[in-house]
Amino acid sequence: MRVFLVVLVAACGAEMRDARAIQPNPALLPPSPDRLALSAPVSWYVRDSISRPAPRSPVSIGSPSDYSLSIPGYWQLRSVAQFAVLAPDRIRVHLVITRRDIREASLRSWRVWLEDDTGRKLDPAPGEPAKIDRLLLPWSTYYLPGRAVAVRQREMPGWTAYSGRGEFVFTAPGLLSPERKSLSLVAERDGYRMRFTWIFGPGQDVSVEDHGRTRTDVETGVLVAPSGDTQLVESLDDQE
Repeated sequence: MRVFLVVLVAACGAEMRDARAIQPNPALLPPSPDRLALSAPVSWYVRDSISRPAPRSPVSIGSPSDYSLSIPGYWQLRSVAQFAVLAPDRIRVHLVITRRDIREASLRSWRVWLEDDTGRKLDPAPGEPAKIDRLLLPWSTYYLPGRAVAVRQREMPGWTAYSGRGEFVFTAPGLLSPERKSLSLVAERDGYRMRFTWIFGPGQDVSVEDHGRTRTDVETGVLVAPSGDTQLVESLDDQE
């Protein structure tokens, strides 16, 4: 199966609210006793809503006293969704939502549902308690004078972000039948909505269009949390 990763340039308007994958319908894949059929992961990238512009030189990097105010614009916070096929009528979606504010990262603060291509909306069944990971973002980036090269600089104490992660199980007759054309996971909080969509096309190729991360972000080395560039500080139960 060939996989094509597409960097999606986000539109300026507020209606751009989709991260999507075009892939084979997992219901049509040969069954395997060793592993569950998985969808492609699709991601949604945002910057801290009050973040400062990325610095262009070492002298423009903020002082430690500024770190609690926002996460700089050279960091993007990644939310991601992926589902596993438990049965033709049942899937389990793994969802991660990353934000600077622990209250916004809590999956309990989001309304989550599933939509299929017929317009049917499904609420998840009660599942295991979610977790919240506290992440350290220990790097800043700047451009060397006269060179289009992004350089990292270690920051102390760095910045903090939180990733809420959990599982949502959806059950319905014919949920993932061979005729199913698409599924969308929707997460909504205070009027802000993220959609993660899987479109089931012919063939074996997979094409992923993530939301919010542009080609320029990739080429200029904009950092991502969570990733190998972040450090896991602790994991907490997502509870009252």
